[in-house]
Amino acid sequence: MRSNSAILIALLMLLPVFQIQAQDRSPEEDPSPVEIEEITVTAQRTILTLYNQLEAAKIGLYAAYNELNQNDDFDVECRRSDWTHTRIQEQICWPKFATELIAEMFQDSFRGIAGVNGISIAEIENQYSEEFDQLKSSILQVAVENPEVASWLMEVGKLEQDIKRREQECLENPAFQFLFFRLCKVN
Repeated sequence: MRSNSAILIALLMLLPVFQIQAQDRSPEEDPSPVEIEEITVTAQRTILTLYNQLEAAKIGLYAAYNELNQNDDFDVECRRSDWTHTRIQEQICWPKFATELIAEMFQDSFRGIAGVNGISIAEIENQYSEEFDQLKSSILQVAVENPEVASWLMEVGKLEQDIKRREQECLENPAFQFLFFRLCKVN
């Protein structure tokens, strides 16, 4: 992006010079137009770039979905959270029904109601799997009916596959295995 801007600025600066030279020439001296070679540079995106693009794509997907979704409980909100209580933030996208359920469970845990203290996100997803399945069906139905949502859904899927492939390649790299042997070690 920066190199394209630099090229554009350089061309704009040279434009008056070319105009002056063109005015000085007679029609017989005018040579055929000069073709400028176009150079395209492609590079592999870093995993961090892929993660950032995935976060942006999820925000776009859920924003488009929320506008067309009829059930407000299935509206999905994405926000940055440090739920691990570290300074490392992660984007979390949750449907309204799950957010309300988690808030209710935390309130119950503060009130001392037995059985709700220490419930994990995975347990919530398992316990309310039917609602999450209905949400997935709703997203697919809206995507079938709306090309914009379908496009966002395809972009999210493509980015998730790219990230998974890149992570697998990284794990298969011998240098990575040597440096992080304990992380890769299977017990």
